[in-house]
Amino acid sequence: MTPLDLLDDVKARFPLLLVQDTGQQQRLLRLALRTYQDKAGHIAALRLDGSSLAADPVVTAPPHALAPIGGVDARGKTVFLHEQDSVSGPQWALALDATHEPPFTLRYFFDFAGLDLAADSLPHGTVGLIGDYLYALLDILNTQRQRQVNQASEIPADHLRGDAELLQAKENVELAMQEQQAIIPSIMA
Repeated sequence: MTPLDLLDDVKARFPLLLVQDTGQQQRLLRLALRTYQDKAGHIAALRLDGSSLAADPVVTAPPHALAPIGGVDARGKTVFLHEQDSVSGPQWALALDATHEPPFTLRYFFDFAGLDLAADSLPHGTVGLIGDYLYALLDILNTQRQRQVNQASEIPADHLRGDAELLQAKENVELAMQEQQAIIPSIMA
């Protein structure tokens, strides 16, 4: 699911959505992605068969890599990664010795902030909380607008949730993100 697909799904949850500005919706989507990255994060993996690493144990960082964590070989032996810049972009140098056996599994933090909203897919297991946070952000703004419309039309707005309740819902999702925080396995740290 792309971030824009997620935005469409979240917008469909509202019976009446007064936040119609596409730019504003996408800014809230980006805020939800950055918040998820900061509070929960996601550890992705890259598997290498090792045949291309025979002479030079350097690989180009995956497109959505935020930072390398480390890796393991086929027997579970730790592989240390060192990020280095090159003309073609970030690369990871693998600290390998004769005892390391391919294939290698390299782990890294996923970069949500750099996603192409229309083309890139969200990692599995991240859509729910990002969608809930985006809903909470849109709900705050949408409820404020509903309150303004009701006041301008002299219609009571006491049936709408208050700001404190809306902010608490947002904070609850942030807390759920923190509880799912991507933990680096102790062998990698």
